Amino acid sequence: MGLAELLYKDPSDRFKEIAGIGATSATQNDAVSPAAIEEVIQHQRQANGTAGDISTAISRHVALNTLLTEPVAQQVVASAMASGSNGTGAASDSASAKAVSAAVSQMGVSGNVSLSDPAMLGPIPRLAAAALLGVIGILSVGYEANLAPTTGWGAYVALTIGSVLSILGVLILVMGYKTVTISGSSTPPG
Repeated sequence: MGLAELLYKDPSDRFKEIAGIGATSATQNDAVSPAAIEEVIQHQRQANGTAGDISTAISRHVALNTLLTEPVAQQVVASAMASGSNGTGAASDSASAKAVSAAVSQMGVSGNVSLSDPAMLGPIPRLAAAALLGVIGILSVGYEANLAPTTGWGAYVALTIGSVLSILGVLILVMGYKTVTISGSSTPPG
């Protein structure tokens, strides 16, 4: 992503990208397809891995390629491996891979994020108000620094509060208010 794309991207879309919401779901992810899972199983078998090693390797692979955490992936993989064996205690690599892929695909995470700007000042008045508040903040700090040592503490407190509120006002005016609404759902493991 280039700088121009980053600067001119909708903030809501950028936040979704960063948060991972709306990212490629497990159902569309080739890394958790039965073929990819079977490749992980075969790689572990070639390394003389035990059933626990294979399950751990699959869990790590799933966690690295989906939005699932490793503990959740371990639960999903263990459940899928148990159901893939059909009670016989052993299953083919292909059957295990299909069971794990299906279980991971059902672990859907969906979400919606919306950022909105309420009605606020336009860009020019907002910049002018921010500049005015900035000048007030700077003058308050400068005046406070030049007060005589005999000045009462009340003047210092008033000027400090004015400076802080001015800086806060500048931040709000420059950055703008954002209303954020986040909603989501997930399918629990097992």
